[in-house]
Amino acid sequence: MPYKSLERRRERYAYLKSLPPEEKERIAVELHIKVAERKAYAQAVKECRLKRRCLKKEMAWFRRKMRKKAYFKTEKGKAIRKVTRMRWYKSEKGIISKRNKNKSPSHKALNALRKAKHRTLEKAMTDFDKFVYKQAFHLRKQREKLFGTKWHIDHIVPVSKGGTNEYINFQVVPAKWNLDKSNYHTEKYFK
Repeated sequence: MPYKSLERRRERYAYLKSLPPEEKERIAVELHIKVAERKAYAQAVKECRLKRRCLKKEMAWFRRKMRKKAYFKTEKGKAIRKVTRMRWYKSEKGIISKRNKNKSPSHKALNALRKAKHRTLEKAMTDFDKFVYKQAFHLRKQREKLFGTKWHIDHIVPVSKGGTNEYINFQVVPAKWNLDKSNYHTEKYFK
């Protein structure tokens, strides 16, 4: 323990010198423990302050994000978002991103696989299957005009799960329902 006056330091030093070795060792260990405890406490306080600061910042960021999300759900927010998107797509960066879209090697490979799968499925279609597909397409258009919402031609058993383009596997459903269903089998989706 540091002393301000030189005399007190000398007294303490003389006292420690006069002690037996075991006692000196015990005092030294106690001193080291106290110093370590103080350091640990100071570090804990520092970390706690940092955590509190970080938590405050994170909460403020989250509140801002939620307010923004709520705002963009309103009509005014939707209109502003649409305008900003259109402005961005007309900008130089937007034009470049459109050009570069799906040009990475992995995207090209995936697109090639999809196209090849689509071609093989089309080749396997009979004339009746093609006729039913065209009728489903016309039905989709009629429903879009009638209800004013988007409709999709969906596969009952998804193509990714081994479904085919046979007439039995087609259905015309609302787009939202189809997108929610994703690549699940229609019967499994309802269970």
